[in-house]
Amino acid sequence: MLSVFSKPMIWVIPGLLLLWLAPSWATPAPESHDLGVMGKVYPVQERSLLDVLMARLRQAQQAGELDKVEEDARQRWQAYAQEPPGKHYPRAPQARTRTLDMTLTLENDLSDADGAVFAKAGTKVNPLAMMQLSKDIVLFDGTDTAQLAWAKQYITSSQRPVKPILTAGKVLQLMQDWKTPLWFDQGGYLAKRFRIESLPVVLRQQGQVLVLEEVVVHD
Repeated sequence: MLSVFSKPMIWVIPGLLLLWLAPSWATPAPESHDLGVMGKVYPVQERSLLDVLMARLRQAQQAGELDKVEEDARQRWQAYAQEPPGKHYPRAPQARTRTLDMTLTLENDLSDADGAVFAKAGTKVNPLAMMQLSKDIVLFDGTDTAQLAWAKQYITSSQRPVKPILTAGKVLQLMQDWKTPLWFDQGGYLAKRFRIESLPVVLRQQGQVLVLEEVVVHD
């Protein structure tokens, strides 16, 4: 009859693997001894990566390369801020007014800081039932001279406050020329949210819906 310790045995238990080995496995290792030095020993000559990087950084600074990189980055940032990537839409072929229901369906539960759920997934929510837009929203293409002229006239003559939003164009320069705050629809997010098909448009709240008015402009 074989002893239970004569060879390794593996027991599998859910979530745990126990390996039992023969007692000889736990026998202390032989005492170690200093065998001395065999062959010639050389000091480590390789430079540290940090030293190499710092040396190259100092060389670049002395050669003026860092100043050039900084200036290039500043110019790229200024160009991006002056005219961010925009999206163009066709002009409205005819005057048209339509309404938008902004009701959305929650995909996930909404909970407060304590974890208490106050809105279940599947609940329909209309933001306009809980808020009131205090301004008309005007979206226009800042690269279209006819839309620019119309937008400026609308902003200055409107009886209600206006929030002008460019979908494309040199927003910073236009702010300086018009001396009024402007916004930019980065990536066409608002145009997609408001289902914009053509420009320019005026959006205003009417009860719990948005009224979208497409305006015809001429050169």
